[in-house]
Amino acid sequence: MDQEIKENKIYSFKNHFWKRLLALFLALLMLGGTLLAYRAQIRTTGLEYAGTLLEQAYAVTNSNSAYLSKSFLERAWEVLTNAVFKPRSYQEFETYASICIAKGEYADAAEYMQGCIEKYPGDSDSELGLLYLRKGSLYTLTEQDEPAMECYNQALALDDTLSDAYLLRAQIFSTNGDNPSAAADLEKYQSISGPNPVISAALGGLYESMEDYSSAIPAYTQAIDSGEYETESLASRARCLILTEDTKSAMGDLERYFEEKGSDPTGEYHAMLGMCYMEYERFTEAIETFHSAADLGYADSYMLYQQCVACGYITKDYETVVTDGKKAIELAEKAGGKESEIAELYQWIGLSYFIQNDLENAGPAFENVLKYSPEMEYINYYAGICLMSGGETEKALKYLERSAELGEYVSICSYNAALCHIQLEEYETAEKLLEAAIEANDDEEAVLESKEMLAQLEAFLESSEEEQTTG
Repeated sequence: MDQEIKENKIYSFKNHFWKRLLALFLALLMLGGTLLAYRAQIRTTGLEYAGTLLEQAYAVTNSNSAYLSKSFLERAWEVLTNAVFKPRSYQEFETYASICIAKGEYADAAEYMQGCIEKYPGDSDSELGLLYLRKGSLYTLTEQDEPAMECYNQALALDDTLSDAYLLRAQIFSTNGDNPSAAADLEKYQSISGPNPVISAALGGLYESMEDYSSAIPAYTQAIDSGEYETESLASRARCLILTEDTKSAMGDLERYFEEKGSDPTGEYHAMLGMCYMEYERFTEAIETFHSAADLGYADSYMLYQQCVACGYITKDYETVVTDGKKAIELAEKAGGKESEIAELYQWIGLSYFIQNDLENAGPAFENVLKYSPEMEYINYYAGICLMSGGETEKALKYLERSAELGEYVSICSYNAALCHIQLEEYETAEKLLEAAIEANDDEEAVLESKEMLAQLEAFLESSEEEQTTG
């Protein structure tokens, strides 16, 4: 009878693994805070013009220059006739300034330009403002921001329509970290000179650096709608759209970016697109995109593999869960990552094995969960079931009894623990556990099995006592 009970109930056990799998919503909860956490990682761009500040200053300096507009012979003659004299009149100062500009001697040119300002014979504020603008550009060329700024301020005080003064001053503001003032100047520049895709993109970058994403988006849009935009503007707008929670539009921008052959040297844009795919439950595409980001060397590859695990579990792509889960664990352990996150990864790996009835590999995974997070819910139960199936009865008992203590599947755990004790021929303990399973009454099938088993066990024990008495 002893062997019959064990064999019958072992058979019963093997056909009723009591798979109480963690609900899919746990995986969805794992995704819940993903996009929010990722938004904190997104980098912002800085201000970038198509040309450098010095190029712009050079253009301003050489514009309206009477000297440089003359023929070579005229310029040569003026060098010969004027270089030995000290300038006295406005025209002479202007000529000397032009000669120095042509020779690249901008510091000397600035001094002569000051002479032009002092000797200016007219009464036009606009013309005088232009002289200050040219002088400021000379200081910019010699990297003297403070006097350059004074000149641009004076130029605009005289004529607030000098758009180049706004543009040059904006760059100085930006260099000094005063992005709000820089943005205001670029807005003014465009209101005078008209929309410019390069300046619009730069303005978007400024707003983005100020975390004013709602203002950055229309600036990038203005650049894109011009039709003469840099492809990078699409990725920049997508980043701001993600940060303002418009992931649908961001997804469109990123897909368009890659269609237009935009590069992704760091994998950042693939990571962004993967997050958008996750948001819209395009999990298979998300996995592929995250893998591309990892191949491109995205800095936070741990995050990529972590999200692939979640996507894989939802789509029942258990091979991805296991493979990417192991990669994520390896990265986390090397970096000294959070034990709770490592435990969670082992949990998804264990469940993936468990679902496929690969209990041999599931058991060690669940044990690793408990190594990092001893109190994680239901893992004791899964570890016990796997070990029990593998014949590690005594080890299984430890996990099953712990799960019951925690109030997890008490009837099921007590029933399976009773089976273990029967295997160990500890019948009295098994009897108590079956009674506990019936009393807990939290699983109908487990209670029925326990009642049946208890009746057989009691009959067996009674028969054994009678045999001993008669013997």
